[in-house]
Amino acid sequence: MISAWQAIKERVRPYYLRGAYFPLVPAARPDEFRACWENPVQALTPGGFLSPARSSQPVFLFLPMIDWHSRIQRSQQLARALSASGSRCFYLNPNMGRQFPTLYRFDRGPKASRIGDAIFELHVRLPREPVFHHRILSDLESSLLAGQLARLRALCPGPVVQVLSLPTWLGAAQQLRTRFGWPILYDCHDLLAGFDTTSRSVVQSEPKLLEEAAHVLFASTHLANLTLERFPGLESKCSVIHNAADFDHFAPAADRPAPGPSPVAGYVGAIEDWFDAEAIRLAAERNPRFRFRLIGRVDNRRVAALRSLPNVELLGEIPYAKLPAHLANFDLGLLPFRDTPLTRSASPIKIFEYFAAGLPVVARRLPETARLDPLLVLAQNSAHFADCIEPALASDSSSARQARMEWAQRESWSERAASLQAIADVLAFDSSRAGSPARVRPLDPL
Repeated sequence: MISAWQAIKERVRPYYLRGAYFPLVPAARPDEFRACWENPVQALTPGGFLSPARSSQPVFLFLPMIDWHSRIQRSQQLARALSASGSRCFYLNPNMGRQFPTLYRFDRGPKASRIGDAIFELHVRLPREPVFHHRILSDLESSLLAGQLARLRALCPGPVVQVLSLPTWLGAAQQLRTRFGWPILYDCHDLLAGFDTTSRSVVQSEPKLLEEAAHVLFASTHLANLTLERFPGLESKCSVIHNAADFDHFAPAADRPAPGPSPVAGYVGAIEDWFDAEAIRLAAERNPRFRFRLIGRVDNRRVAALRSLPNVELLGEIPYAKLPAHLANFDLGLLPFRDTPLTRSASPIKIFEYFAAGLPVVARRLPETARLDPLLVLAQNSAHFADCIEPALASDSSSARQARMEWAQRESWSERAASLQAIADVLAFDSSRAGSPARVRPLDPL
C-alpha cells in the first residue's frame, strides 16, 4: 500500500520528467535511459531477432536490482557468462517505463532490445512508472507485469528459471510460476537492509521471497549465515556462489611497467556511504608521493571533499570497457570500505578484478576479504589502512602477482555460471514434475 502523497507524485512524475525536468536539465537524464535504446529494438513478439528457443536448456529471466546499462555487476556478469555457454537470457529493465522517451498513453506495448547473441533486454511499462527500490508493486501492477512477461512463453516453450534479485518482482514471478511452472530462484547478493535507498516495504518483503523461492543463492558465506540465523530451516535449498572476475577482460592490465617515483593507488566502483573517505584522506596525507585515483560516481559529500587534497583525483564514472586501460595505470588496488553490516555481507567484485589485473591490494578486513589472506594486505581500521599503502607496494613481487592472477582465473564468471546452470537444471526438471520441491545440494558449506 502506498501513501496518497506517493500516489500523487507517481501520477505527476512522468509528465514532469519528460515535459520539464529532462528538457530543461538534459544532464539530469540518466545515461542508461539513453543507452538502452542504442541496441536493436522490436516489439516483444516472435520474429526479427526473437526466434523461439529450439534447445531444451533452461532459459533465464533476470528480474534484477540494477539497470543493465548502469554499473556492471553480478546479474549482468552471470547473464553474459550463461549466454556464452549457450543459454538464452532475458533481462528486465527495472525502470518500468521511465526509460521510455514517450508517455505511457502513447506507447504501452512491451519491447525487447538485443544486447548480445543470446541476451535480450525487456522493456515493460507500468502506468505509474514506479521506482523499483522505492516500493513493492501493487497486485494490479504485478498482474500487468506478469501479463507482459507471459509473452516470453511463445519464445520459450521449455523451462524458464526466474532469477530475482529484489522482492519487488515477487508478485509477478508467482503468477508466472502458477501459469507456466517457471521456478523462482532468489539471488541474494547483498544485504537489502544495508541500503538507505531501499524502502522498508521492499526489505520487509524479503522473508516472503525466501519462503517462495525454490532455491536461494548467496554471494557470500557471511550473508548466508546471517540470513539463516534469522530464518532457520532454509538450509536445504541454499547455496553460496561468490562473485568473480571477467579474467580475460582485466588480465591485459597486468602488462604494466614497474612503479615510478609517484605510484598510483586506485579504486574502481561505487562511492557511497560505505566508502571510507577518512581512510583515503589519511592515506593521501601520510603517503604524499602516491597519487590516489578514485573511479566512480561520487554521491557522498565526504568523498567529494577529498578533491581539495593535491594527490587525490576523482575521475567519475568510467565505462566498463575502458576500465582495464585505467587499471593498467594503477600500481596498487584499494578497497577502502567502512565496516558496516552491508560491507560485512558483501562479496566485493573489485577484489577479483584487481587480482585479474595482477595488482597488489590493500583492503579493509571484512569476512570476504579475510578469506583471501595472504593474497592481499588487510587493514583493521582507517588509520591502519593509510599505514598499509607503502608496505603493500614494497612487498609486491612477480610471484605474488602470478598467484593473484592464477586465483582470479580460477574464480571466473564462467565457473559461477556453470554452478548456476547446474542448479537451474534441477529446478527446471523439478518444475516439470507434479510440484515436488527441488532439493539442490549446497555448493559451499553454509
